[in-house]
Amino acid sequence: MPIESSQAPAATLHHFAGVAREEVDPGLAKATCKQNASRDAHAFIRKWGLAWKVPMSYADHLEDGVTMKIPFLSPKSWVKFLLEKAPDLVLGGCQHKDEGRAHLKAFWTAYAKEHPTHRLVTEHHEHRSYSNTLCMAMHGDEGRGLKKSNTTVLMLETCLGIDTSNNMRRKRNLCSGGDCHLTSDTAKRFCIAPGLRGCPPPGGPCSYQATNMKQHSFLTKYVIAVIPRKESDLLNNILVECTRDLISLFEEGITLSNGERWYASITGLKGDLKWFADKIGNFQRCFNKQLAADTHMCHECLAGVRELPFEDASHQPTWAPTMFVQRPFDVIPVVCLIPFESNSVNDEASMPVERVFRRDIFHNTKVGILRDFVGSSIMILCRLKYFHEVGQSNGREILLERAYNHFHWFCKTTGRTAALRSFSAAFLNAPTWDSFAWASSKGSDTSHLLAWVQVLSAGLLNDPKSPQHVNLLRYINKTASSARAFLRIIYSHGLWLNRCCAAAVYENVHNFLQGYNACAFLSLNQFQFTAFGLKSKYHMVAHSKYDIFKALQDQNTEYVLNLLIWGCDMNEDMIGKVCRLSRKVSSRLTSQRTLELILIKSKALHRRFRHHTSKDLA
Repeated sequence: MPIESSQAPAATLHHFAGVAREEVDPGLAKATCKQNASRDAHAFIRKWGLAWKVPMSYADHLEDGVTMKIPFLSPKSWVKFLLEKAPDLVLGGCQHKDEGRAHLKAFWTAYAKEHPTHRLVTEHHEHRSYSNTLCMAMHGDEGRGLKKSNTTVLMLETCLGIDTSNNMRRKRNLCSGGDCHLTSDTAKRFCIAPGLRGCPPPGGPCSYQATNMKQHSFLTKYVIAVIPRKESDLLNNILVECTRDLISLFEEGITLSNGERWYASITGLKGDLKWFADKIGNFQRCFNKQLAADTHMCHECLAGVRELPFEDASHQPTWAPTMFVQRPFDVIPVVCLIPFESNSVNDEASMPVERVFRRDIFHNTKVGILRDFVGSSIMILCRLKYFHEVGQSNGREILLERAYNHFHWFCKTTGRTAALRSFSAAFLNAPTWDSFAWASSKGSDTSHLLAWVQVLSAGLLNDPKSPQHVNLLRYINKTASSARAFLRIIYSHGLWLNRCCAAAVYENVHNFLQGYNACAFLSLNQFQFTAFGLKSKYHMVAHSKYDIFKALQDQNTEYVLNLLIWGCDMNEDMIGKVCRLSRKVSSRLTSQRTLELILIKSKALHRRFRHHTSKDLA
């Protein structure tokens, strides 16, 4: 009997098994149950070893008076399995552990300059060292699950990109910095000699270490839990188990079957501000909980009051001395018990444990302040009549349609492919002209829009409609240019930047923030138009800039961490893939079946990765 194309793959496998049994003995086919195709398929996969055999752990969850066991993959199980079966994935793609140990030692040595108060740096341990401690991070976020409900996904990852070993073999120095140009003022500020600008540092392991932004996300992200619906109690239970595991991995380590002892240490927690504030951090002080003017609005510093304006993005902002002096929560979250910050003053209340919540440059720029910039730029150019046509209708929707047509042909001529299909008041979140517009664009579309705004403003400067527009157009053009420059640098470089490249990032981020502020000022005061809203992500980008400033103040600093180390670009991709899988499995076994599918896919991808790596080595 032919199989209909609408049947699921598990049913197809079930049918083939039935046909095979009938060929051997007609009675065997009748003995099989046709209602358990998925169960039989997973049993077949387990029998033939087609999935990674990471042992499942279980968390208790009380629902309707019944205690349920919810499966998850603990960090300890993941780390032990990967070190025994796929060590290349946590050692920068290195096939030999000695090479991986050298990269770990180089990473932690450089990281100690960035974060000298990390417990791995300050605490002596008899067996734990830089060369046998994995550098890890943990991420969490929500995606769309079954029936448009929220599905929470937790994942673990290593900071070392798996292309690191390949870069070493090919002598691809990611700190080369060929496009990193500095002005004399920036070079003088950080004491960078003209002859050293753009030159790579000595070719140590850090020069070849890649960010975790390439290869398939199933190879670089290790899913811990898939939690359907808004089960906050279940999430808290799993976070408690993860914290317990991460404490054990740092303090006790794990022993492999060959007797080797390894440890793991967390460099930070990744996620967007909403995830930190509402899900795992329970912040009482942050931007989305600011209910009055002249109040603190940042979980890292005390900015927001009149004497500490959060809009201050100068080289030495007034809020800088207040960083990590006061906790942003009343009760320390359980994830802050993960070994991270050392207690140098023996006072638990004064420990800056909130530093573990790392800033994500992706959410702060491509789906943050840059969306405000491109959306506001489109609206004010429409308001200044740059898309008007004499004798034609010039309503707002017509102007936005003309602006989109201009953007569409820009993409056509430059070989870009944008996902958005139109500009509208809804897309720009501007129901009226008086709204602070921002574009509801994906990260990739934001990059395309930014390039278009840069080119468009440069063209309009050649023929402005009024001399009064020149200053604003010039700021829009320079701000877009600076934003594209610092994004190009961080995405083209590796895990570490040399001093020149880091100074170039600092200079362009500073110019972007100053230009954005100027655009907001000119729009409101010269044209009485509300645009370029100053929001929390503007302040978060200023924090990232100040971190680079502090690192470059030390003349002995050779490497500066790339802002992408805690970028969530690939994590967002992983969230989407995992949630799509969760919508295709049984709603009664969502967590278990989704994790099983991930382990199947991961094994196949790892086999392919090793095959390509062996071909390169040959």
